[in-house]
This record gives sequence, structure tokens and C-alpha cells, in this order.
Amino acid sequence: MSLPRVAGPQLLGPPCPQELLKETRKEHTLRAVELLYSVFCLDMQQATLVLLGHILPGLLTDSSKWHSLMDPPGTALAKLAVWCALSSYSSHKGQASSRQKKRHREDIEDYISLFPLDDMQPSKLMRLLSSNEEDANILSSPTDRSMSSSLSASQLHTVNMRDPLNRVLANLFLLISSILGSRTAGPHTQFVQWFMEECVDCLEQGSRGSILQFMPFTTVSELVKVSAMSSPKVVLAITDLSLPLGRQVAAKAIAAL
Repeated sequence: MSLPRVAGPQLLGPPCPQELLKETRKEHTLRAVELLYSVFCLDMQQATLVLLGHILPGLLTDSSKWHSLMDPPGTALAKLAVWCALSSYSSHKGQASSRQKKRHREDIEDYISLFPLDDMQPSKLMRLLSSNEEDANILSSPTDRSMSSSLSASQLHTVNMRDPLNRVLANLFLLISSILGSRTAGPHTQFVQWFMEECVDCLEQGSRGSILQFMPFTTVSELVKVSAMSSPKVVLAITDLSLPLGRQVAAKAIAAL
């Protein structure tokens, strides 16, 4: 129990997923996911930051590593990543102890430098958010398209993006959106599909805490192009319908099916 606290999550973070990616039999990868999830529970928050903030981006952006994301290990890693993200986010919202708050204040500046948010300039973001959300041209105006490319429900809900976990999730979904919108297909795009399918599966099973609020709205139109996710049910599941913009995006996506 004291080893992760002394050595940090980096001791277990990178080596464990690397071993998972070496497995070639599906039944072994599923057992490995359950084992790794149990190990990460020793310090789930920090292990999740390493997994989502360093390991996945490194695998998804390095073409020499894409082959390691093929099925079955790629599917298993996607499942592990979603499980960790959901577990960390749902428990993260309920943290209230003074010790955790103190640790959060001490670490926050370090994490902001480790996980910079690849986002629009604050002034442009505020100008976009202050516009009429019911305006049908909000995502189609040439001047606003670049500004709204990373706009997500979390920003409209004013989620604190200085929080390390929120920043890591926002960065990961920005990367996923970029991959889906690119013309380069490969194991990395298949991995993104598995990741999103696992998110939807967990939502249908009643998981607490929606990490999909960090997904840019523009990702929805890219996801419906994937055969496994091209259904009204999936669109409604991944879109925040409590927001006017979310309802607009969902309606456009469903109309395009």
C-alpha cells in the first residue's frame, strides 16, 4: 500500500499498460484489465492522470506505436482507460477532505504545466460563450468555426479547467476529436472508436459522472460516420441535451444519419 505513495503513480503507470499491450489472447487481456484496474485503485486519481495524460497521448500521436493498439490489447486498453476515467471523475466530484484540498492546492500549478490545455484564447472563448446559443450559425460561421472547434459542454457548464483531472480529460477529448477529423486511418483511429464505444456502454449501464461533457461538440458529427455509432440512440447518449447548443448539435447529427 505504501509503495505507490513513496514512488508515485509513475512506478505503476507506464509499465503496466505496456505489459497489457504485449498480450495477444483476448481472455488474457480481459483478466489483465481487471488486475490493472485493481492495482490502480491504490491511487486511482494519480494513476488516471498518468494513463490519460501521458500514456494514451504518447501512443496515439506516435505512428511507430500504433501497431500496439490493435485488437485485442488495444480494445483492452481502451476499456481500462474508460474505467479509470469514470472512476476518477465520479469520485473526484465528491472529494471534500481538508487533506485532499491541501494536496490539490499544492499540486495544481505543477499539473497545469504538465498538462497544458490546447484551447482557444480566453477572450475568444468568452466572446463565443456570450453569443446566443440558439443561433443556428454558431457552428457554421467562418469566423467562429475555429473558435468553436474545441467548444464542449464542460465549458458551457463552466467546469473548472484549472483542475488537473478536468484538464487531462479535456486534452484527451481534443486529441480524440483531432484524430476522428483527420484523414489518416489506422489502429489509432480504431482505438478511438473502441474508447468511445466503451464510454457509451458504461453510460447505458448507469455509470456515474459523464466524462463525455469534455468532448467537443464537433466530435459528434465525426462519430456518427462510424458505423457502430451511427444511430440516434448513440447521438442522444453522447450529447448534453440540457444545453440548447447540445440539442442543436444532436438534431443536426440525427438528421444527417
